[in-house]
Amino acid sequence: MRKEVPPHLWTAVEVFLSSGHAEAGVLLRDELRRAALTSNITSQEIPPRMFSEALFRYYEGTISVSSLLLISILNRMFCLLYIPEALARPINDRRPSDDFSELLRFYLQCLRTPHLPGTVLTQLYFCIASLLLLQPNGNVIEGLLSVFGGTVPTEITDIRVFMRLFSTLMSVLSDRRVLMGPIRRSTQRLCVQNSMHLILTSMPIEDLTAQATMISQGVSFLTECTVNDAQDMAPLFWSQLPSSLFWKYAVHQLQNGTASEAILESITTILRSLTMLDTTAVTLIQSVLTAIHSDGTRAPLSHICSVITSILESSVEAVVVQFGPEHTLYQALALSAQMLRSVLTDPASVEGMMNTISSQSLETLLVVCEGLSVLAQVLTPVSIPVMDETDDPEDYAMVVDDIHKTNTCKLEALRQLREFMESCQIALLTWLGRLSASDTADIAMYLSANDGDEFAVRHDELPIALFTTYERLCRLLLPARHSRVEAIAAEGYIIAAVWDADLSYQAIVAQQTLLHCKEEKEQQQEEVLRRLVQNAPLFPLVSRRYKDHWSTEQISNIVFSLIELLREAVMSLNNILVAADISKALRQLGIPPLQNVMESLWNGVLLSCGEDKTPRWELASHLSFLMQESHMELTCGCFDVEGLDDHTRVELNSCIVRSLQDVWGVMQVLQGVESDAVQSHRAAERIAAWVQTSMNINTPEWKIYEQMVREWSGMNPLHFRVVWRLVRPLDLLVASEILATALEAFVTQIEKNGDFEWKSEKDCFSHYVLNTLAQSPNASRLQRVLISLLRSFTCAEEKSRGFRLSAVVRAGLALLQGRCCCPSLILEVFCEAVKEYASLHQTVSSLTLGNERENKDDNKEEGEEEEGEGKPMWLLLLSELAMLGEVARMVVELPQEAPPWLYAVRNAVDEFEVQRILKEV
Repeated sequence: MRKEVPPHLWTAVEVFLSSGHAEAGVLLRDELRRAALTSNITSQEIPPRMFSEALFRYYEGTISVSSLLLISILNRMFCLLYIPEALARPINDRRPSDDFSELLRFYLQCLRTPHLPGTVLTQLYFCIASLLLLQPNGNVIEGLLSVFGGTVPTEITDIRVFMRLFSTLMSVLSDRRVLMGPIRRSTQRLCVQNSMHLILTSMPIEDLTAQATMISQGVSFLTECTVNDAQDMAPLFWSQLPSSLFWKYAVHQLQNGTASEAILESITTILRSLTMLDTTAVTLIQSVLTAIHSDGTRAPLSHICSVITSILESSVEAVVVQFGPEHTLYQALALSAQMLRSVLTDPASVEGMMNTISSQSLETLLVVCEGLSVLAQVLTPVSIPVMDETDDPEDYAMVVDDIHKTNTCKLEALRQLREFMESCQIALLTWLGRLSASDTADIAMYLSANDGDEFAVRHDELPIALFTTYERLCRLLLPARHSRVEAIAAEGYIIAAVWDADLSYQAIVAQQTLLHCKEEKEQQQEEVLRRLVQNAPLFPLVSRRYKDHWSTEQISNIVFSLIELLREAVMSLNNILVAADISKALRQLGIPPLQNVMESLWNGVLLSCGEDKTPRWELASHLSFLMQESHMELTCGCFDVEGLDDHTRVELNSCIVRSLQDVWGVMQVLQGVESDAVQSHRAAERIAAWVQTSMNINTPEWKIYEQMVREWSGMNPLHFRVVWRLVRPLDLLVASEILATALEAFVTQIEKNGDFEWKSEKDCFSHYVLNTLAQSPNASRLQRVLISLLRSFTCAEEKSRGFRLSAVVRAGLALLQGRCCCPSLILEVFCEAVKEYASLHQTVSSLTLGNERENKDDNKEEGEEEEGEGKPMWLLLLSELAMLGEVARMVVELPQEAPPWLYAVRNAVDEFEVQRILKEV
């Protein structure tokens, strides 16, 4: 007889659903772990019992769908996370039996329950797939077929279940977070790959779209964790594909223009995987090309371009090298290439760039750009790696020989395709010439964050797609440079030249020359000025890219040109955005403090900038930097011009302070600047540097400065990041006292407001702040602040709490190393920090293998987690907590109420053992 589920677990489910309470999540998680550590796991364990009872209650109408879904998720965690984790334990360490046949039958029976929500079914599929993979000494496909009597089912309902389970098996095998050991994983992966032809099982027409998604997944799965191409795997799959009902239906749908996104994705995935032109590959390619080039085709142009680019990506090199122009496939590909070129050169589309482009035309252009980018990658010769000391000479020679052969084929293919590639290059150049200044700014912003990214080929913004594709084609066609490209660059169009150092140099110099050409008519001058506005966002990028490539003479000419262009932007265009971009470029080149440059920058600062003050701040920053270098004798306050914002005034006035009166004036303005603004930080650092170098210690002026900082700190509790920079010239004792008072006020204020951005904690709790306080008599005040932070409830988000905990742990380590705080007080910090870590880390939300990541293709090594902000932070936190655990050995004795884990930490051999202990708290 089945036991009832303890009532407190149902209470935990309700509490977790209603409020996301962490303790309820921890309780449920612990039940899952305990259930997985029983010697023989059956359907009598808590998770399946809860699901069985939840099903009964759901049909009774006494629990909601969300409750049923949560319990099904707990069961999936049980099967995908905790059972594999328990099986990974040593045999003599509570490792369960690996016979899950009874539990598997339970979930299969649940799967056939009528009218279950789709999300709940998804969890059950994952439970079954995991248990099938964990069965001992078995072929997972044989286990799957045994569910249906040993053969592929023929009834529609069973076929659907079979296909869904097959797909889920691939998902689980691809998920490195599911611990099943490398041998089991590779063995079962090979079983699934060799049986891939089973997903070609004929299905009803209404299910073919779902089948298309599985086939796309399957083709990708064939290349997982292997150096072989997809065609080298699953020979039965490839031999049966051309004649399968699915392929015939997919090609028919494509031709009729009714193919769904899933169908199109499956066709393009298959075509991209055809790297060897065997009979099957030629049949598949020809069937698709025949469909899209036939007179009766109604396929959208975007679909046609997607198919063509997929074929070009995988097969163009083999086609042009192996087959001659008289071959049918060669001719079909040539016709396809012309279609791609016609999309770029269509006059209506190009003119439409300046107005509006329909969503269909936009998608088509994006697809063409993606295809050309991929084609450029395919045809780019492979670089020969440098021989390592550990490389075997014969092996290295074989690798080099293979690369030479590959590159020979690529160069031959490029030779035959050069005319096509050059025509596409010029067509793209025509598009780039019609971009607006805002489009160019978007390109510059993208490149500033992604410059050098050779793998991104798909972009959602058309200007970025056009530009990156153009750059790739230009580099592919080197060393030859098209005469049209050179001519456009010589006219000052830098967007055509960004990819090359010499052409960029010519374009910048030409821009300045044309601007000052007296023979130019007024209309032509206006065009040159328009060109300057369009080019300006790319100036900083070009300077950054090529400052080390240009000769000294070239840099001198470029600096001269940019200075003239800066003056023109300020005096003629009155355009602060253009001026800011040119200023950035000049700054990249490291120009000296020239009088005419500083005048132009000051006039630029005075220009109107609307709501966005960023361009003005850029000019002010550059101007203040040059003034510092020039040691100009100016009166502080001379920049207090009406209309200038506080950020700008602080930036400029802080670099010319000459007295304590000047310092107080800047500090007064600082009150109106956000504490996290870079201008406030630079101003405080400049003030501190002036005090350090211009005043003698223990003088009346020094005392006055100390009092000024105390008063200003008291008036501005939220400006702690400014205060700690201002106190740096003061001696350790005074600085620590001011810092402690300021930190207490700061923490009180942020707890009251509850809106502090903890991601910036490393600036607030800097090394200087922590070390100064930890090595002073005020160390105990820092300890009280840390305890207050850990017991605060104002930080609700897990990530913010993680950053806050990071600050506390680093501060605790500083106290430990400072030796000025009682170990028992530091132990209190350590215990509170461990509790917070456990509360954060041991929740259902932090450990659930989330639905949104189920189908992610993950090719990392066994046991690796995905890279991201969270994982390194948790690892670092655990490592630092373990180091802080040293305090458990420093106290004379532990408190009477100390938990068992604290004694374990005290007796641990090393930090690694401490980490293991803390993980289990």
